[in-house]
Amino acid sequence: MLGAIARFRSVLSQPALIPAHPTYARVTLPLAKTNEGRAMPFPLLPSRGAFLRLLFHSAIFLLVLVCCAAVSSAQSNVQVISSPSPDLGAAIASACAAAGPNGQIKVNVPGGTLSSAPFATCQASTVITFGPGQFTFTGAAAANTIAVNGIKILGAGKGATIFQLDSATSTFFTVNAEYFELAGMHIRPAAGVSRTAGNLLIANGALGTVHDVLLVDLFNGFLFQGPKAGVWTLDNISVFTSGGTWNYLIKTYSPSATTSSYTFRNITGDLSHGVQAGPLLVFDSRTDTATLSDINLVGAGGQPMVRCQDTDNAGVGQWPRWIHFTNSFFEAPNAVAIDIQNGRDISYQNSYISGANVGIAIGPGAFDTKIIGDVFPNLARQAVTIAAGSRATVVEGNTFDGTGTSANGIYPIVDVAPNATDFTVSGNQSRSFYPVTQWPSTGVLVPKGLSTRFSVVN
Repeated sequence: MLGAIARFRSVLSQPALIPAHPTYARVTLPLAKTNEGRAMPFPLLPSRGAFLRLLFHSAIFLLVLVCCAAVSSAQSNVQVISSPSPDLGAAIASACAAAGPNGQIKVNVPGGTLSSAPFATCQASTVITFGPGQFTFTGAAAANTIAVNGIKILGAGKGATIFQLDSATSTFFTVNAEYFELAGMHIRPAAGVSRTAGNLLIANGALGTVHDVLLVDLFNGFLFQGPKAGVWTLDNISVFTSGGTWNYLIKTYSPSATTSSYTFRNITGDLSHGVQAGPLLVFDSRTDTATLSDINLVGAGGQPMVRCQDTDNAGVGQWPRWIHFTNSFFEAPNAVAIDIQNGRDISYQNSYISGANVGIAIGPGAFDTKIIGDVFPNLARQAVTIAAGSRATVVEGNTFDGTGTSANGIYPIVDVAPNATDFTVSGNQSRSFYPVTQWPSTGVLVPKGLSTRFSVVN
């Protein structure tokens, strides 16, 4: 179309072909005569210049019509909800059905109650945007299954968009598709609801992301399960309590094959005024590759912050493996902060553990554990314990600053079990600002037994 318009402009730019004013050609028809026998002039066609001008303007008109039709078609995919509704869930579901694939649903009401499942009719690559307000999810709306790819549920930010779950046991999102995104909101139980089961999100599909959310007392957070649930990212997650219970925040597990490639970063929170029913971060059977950075969490007490385990007894080849922490900070009152029961290449580097009974417990199924460049202040008992059966443990370049503080010289800094083998402890330093009665008994304790292939330096 643009090429044709250009050619018309070229023709119109030739002054020799276009008169200054429209004229008409006169054609003398020999048979058309008056009674006096004179030829009668008859205007038949516009001149060439006038005709080209008419054609040019018609083309422009048609182009405008086509553009308007395209804009109108595109705008049909955008649905705006601007009026309050007794069931905002039904309104969102209706808007999703009208928008079709690649739709945009804009919820521009300052809160409301959602009773019907709001996202069940959303088609692939639909973006649902909530403005500021408080939205209560009850009934079917409190248990949503995401079955198509590319669904994105976005709020206006932490503290601005608030989702409330009016259910003590439901799982808010079960994601069976890929490219899911949840972001920009505050999620908590509704007033008077104490969560005792269920998850914020169970992932059975891959390539999802959750970011910029604040979570309060949801009992269970994220469960990534199965071989199709890998390659997820969690970023800028805040975790708090108003006196309720957290069982776990993150758990990875697969009953068959591996679940892999997780990135968890910028996760912060303080649960010290609530209840912690289990380890907060759990890496279970067949977990393969997770990187964790800038994690800063304070536990409620009595439970580990991290546990690596093999509940399926799947064997060394299926233990959780390649789990790496950097620049992380954990406090676990009256508990072991990091409990590595089973795992291969579990690494905790350039990080911090404080306020716990024991910093890191290396169990009999822990192979190739690395504890490097960390700081361990204010521990009631040992900083590191090494069980018999573990292999290739490295404790290197750490600072132990006030360990064994709960008793007079009872606990060593690094406590090796009888007959433990294959470990290296080197280049560490220790100090204490506590009274002498709260110092550790020794630096590294290797009891009599059959321990072999170990090195203790400095």
